[in-house]
Amino acid sequence: MSLALLRQQLADVIDGTRSATPGLSTGVATLDAALPSGGLPRGRLTEMVGAPGSGKTTIVRTMVERAIATGWQVAYIDAT
Repeated sequence: MSLALLRQQLADVIDGTRSATPGLSTGVATLDAALPSGGLPRGRLTEMVGAPGSGKTTIVRTMVERAIATGWQVAYIDAT
């Protein structure tokens, strides 16, 4: 199996999961582009993981602030 074929298959899967309802922008264009709904999906659990010091808490707090400002209900759980 070639790398090109794997990339095409992945693109087909991702395109099939894109939501018709736009998500809430994270404020990071490259992250929004990678997410199926173009941002944070409404009514879904979103988990952020990463190495210590990678900035995940900062970006999650920014996303929570954006969601609350838009009128979304948010539950922030820190499992550390």
